[in-house]
Amino acid sequence: MNAKDKKKYLEQFPDVTVKENLHSRLIEMWGFQNPPEDYVKHLLSKGLLKKPHQKLIELYPHLFTT
Repeated sequence: MNAKDKKKYLEQFPDVTVKENLHSRLIEMWGFQNPPEDYVKHLLSKGLLKKPHQKLIELYPHLFTT
């Protein structure tokens, strides 16, 4: 990530940890299967999980209904 992209990311997600970012990416790819509902809620509250895997949506449909 170049400096400009890093600055933009930090402005958009100032309180996201590396661990949360990594977990959100793994969950989106379904590499971290069946994550606890509270953790999914936590990541969603921080604006992460923008492209949730279909299996995650099926696991917690009430979190992803519009």
